[in-house]
This record gives sequence, C-alpha cells and structure tokens, in this order.
Amino acid sequence: MEALGLEWVGPDALRYAESAKGRLGDAFLHVQQLVCMLAAYAEGSFVLPLWSVLGVVLTLLYLLSPVDLVPDFIPLVGFADDVALLAILVTNLAAVYVAWQGVVRYREQAAEIERLQRLLRADGDNALAMDAGGGQEGGGGGDEGS
Repeated sequence: MEALGLEWVGPDALRYAESAKGRLGDAFLHVQQLVCMLAAYAEGSFVLPLWSVLGVVLTLLYLLSPVDLVPDFIPLVGFADDVALLAILVTNLAAVYVAWQGVVRYREQAAEIERLQRLLRADGDNALAMDAGGGQEGGGGGDEGS
C-alpha cells in the first residue's frame, strides 16, 4: 500500500478496504486513486488547478447555505439547481482525475525506465568486466599458439 501513498491509513482500515474491493469492483480502484490524488495534493507532489479547488469549496458552500436560486421546498424543481451544480462539479473533477491518472502512469513509466537503465548499466559493467578478463585470457592463449 505504500506504493499507493496510503501508508498513513491504519492497517485495519486497509484490511477492510481490501476485503470490500471484490464487492465494489472498479469503483474501489477509483476511490483509492482519488484518495491518493488528495494525499499527493496534501504533500505537494500534485497540484490541483485553482478552479477545481474553488469549484469544490463554492459548491459545498452553496449546497450547505440556506439560500438557493430555486428554494428546496418546491417539489422536484427545488433540488434541480443543486443537482445541476453537482453534475458540473463532477464533470470538472473528472477532468482533473483523468489528468491525475496520466500523472500516475507517467510516474510508473518513469520508474520502470529508471529500473531498466540501472539494469542495463549493471549488465554493461558486468560485460566490460568480462571483456577485460576475457581479453587477458585471449591474449595469453594467442601467445602460447605462436
């Protein structure tokens, strides 16, 4: 779970979440990624656009305030403005979430490239050592044949 940035979550919560993963399917992975995105934002390794932060704050303030464009006591229509605002917020946050998934894929690919480069350097060092050792042996064998 450390790779996911969830080391700050208690082990009991992680065990419960892992057990729920099968029942929730892909939704669990999306929620887990959202938590990781918020954790990365909190630690400063991912920057959320100002408009998305303001959108969340303003939407929450609007939903919690007693003043609405359309009063909530009007049947069906009263909650339409709230639902529309939430739909706009979810659409905008989906764009941020897609960007976050791109960042995660980029970081995973960069880590894999770095790992492969280390392996190549290690293999290159081994090959150079073998060439250096083999060159001396080959030179000695050539002298004996003359």
